[in-house]
Amino acid sequence: MANDTIHDAIVQALKHDGWHILREHFSVRYEELEIRVDIVAERPAAVLAEKDGHRILVKIKTFGGRSFIKDLQNAVGQYTIYKNILALADLDYELFLAIHESIYEVAFQQKATSAIVQLNQLKLLVVNIDSQEIVKWIE
Repeated sequence: MANDTIHDAIVQALKHDGWHILREHFSVRYEELEIRVDIVAERPAAVLAEKDGHRILVKIKTFGGRSFIKDLQNAVGQYTIYKNILALADLDYELFLAIHESIYEVAFQQKATSAIVQLNQLKLLVVNIDSQEIVKWIE
């Protein structure tokens, strides 16, 4: 599986934030359906006492297509299906959609996009790709 263009920066940002990368390119199967997430991460035991510790799954989206609305349709649909499969498979992971900070600032701050994110309960991980740092967790 080919990595997204921002994959390595997302991995480094998670590590800088204290996350342990358990696996990259993780598959979950429920009945005849299979999903593939980019990153599985967890908080080490020492950090769990300080922060809400848990395991997360991260799906990376670059939003690099010609049409933002098409990219958004794909991301929201994929996120919803992934979230449903995780629930059906009874897996206790939080699912996050990782995006570049510039996409967040330009497109996700707009009223309609923000409302769609809220209505669909998307959890976002906003990353500054250049500094490889997490800028914002949106839950």
